[in-house]
Amino acid sequence: PDNIWMTSLSSQRLNFFLPQQGWRDALLEFSVTLYGDDEAMKYLGFIHGLSKAQALERLERRESRGGNSLLVQTKESSQDVGVCGFNWIIDGEAEFGLVILPKFWRQGYAAEMHLACFENAFLELGVTHIIMETGSTNIPMRGFCEKIGMVLEKTVPEADGACNIIYGLTRESWPETKRILENILLKHAN
Repeated sequence: PDNIWMTSLSSQRLNFFLPQQGWRDALLEFSVTLYGDDEAMKYLGFIHGLSKAQALERLERRESRGGNSLLVQTKESSQDVGVCGFNWIIDGEAEFGLVILPKFWRQGYAAEMHLACFENAFLELGVTHIIMETGSTNIPMRGFCEKIGMVLEKTVPEADGACNIIYGLTRESWPETKRILENILLKHAN
């Protein structure tokens, strides 16, 4: 599938790089670091970080479904912060995901990534409904989704007895969520 549905993005503190912009090698290299981080991966339901082969397979699977992974860096120092993007966009529906290195947690970067990507999806890409799926044990992400006004839409049992939680946001709810995200960013302004 063609992955060019998302334009390049930037926000107040972050730049988002598409693989097509010559950033694929950097994205792959950073993804091995990010997905290999035990602390970051435990929130995605993994006991340990992923191997290089597993990290590359994860990215390739997303791309094979028409999704995009954006390498996210700070504008100020070009430090790699995380990866985010839409796993798929089909008929106005989209699934968003992100992973941030632990050293950048609790600094407003998740809010900034959501704000930039959701704004782009709702206003530029014609998306009407965005979902995010997270593990039931990922309390920080569940709390964040609820804080910004995403609605718990479904609980999906897994074979191992755990479950995934699916949160959703509609285009009609976006203005209030945008206001909440902007207020979070004000708390993290330099």
